Amino acid sequence: RPHTIGGLVPLVVHDLDGDGAAEIVARLAGEAGDVVVLGAGDQALPPLPATLVDARPLPPGVDDPAVAEIWGRAETLVTIGLPRRSAAELAAVSRLSGPVAQDMLYRTGEIDASIGDDEAAARHFEAAAARPDLAERALGGAAAARRRRGEFAAAEELARRRLAVAEPAARPAIAAELA
Repeated sequence: RPHTIGGLVPLVVHDLDGDGAAEIVARLAGEAGDVVVLGAGDQALPPLPATLVDARPLPPGVDDPAVAEIWGRAETLVTIGLPRRSAAELAAVSRLSGPVAQDMLYRTGEIDASIGDDEAAARHFEAAAARPDLAERALGGAAAARRRRGEFAAAEELARRRLAVAEPAARPAIAAELA
């Protein structure tokens, strides 16, 4: 159960306005909607960057409340414009998450790719590919990130690995990437 302070659940402490002092982003306890910013003073905050990645629901089969809370917090960070913080938290927690670690790594790869951190995206997608049901999608994400970095030999190797694990219906499109 998350900690509450005066009926608010703190989500993140971050310097949102660049003044050197951190603000607290929080939501009302029991509510999943709007957030409030505490400590921003009476000046208008600069606009947050547009959300680059949509929030994703909790992966199927996750029944650990702690993992569900961590996932929800990370998705909230994405939707309020803090994708780097979300990616960092998911990557750190993935080491402790057991069977959903690869889901967290895959999601981290998506977030990294959306903010242009293709090196991190490739690493996270490649790690997520260790789980067979994510391997084809994860290897595709890793190959795309390597191509964007100009690492064409690595991208080709990832595409070949992807081809080997893909469903028969997906193989022609993947093979076309190798042509």
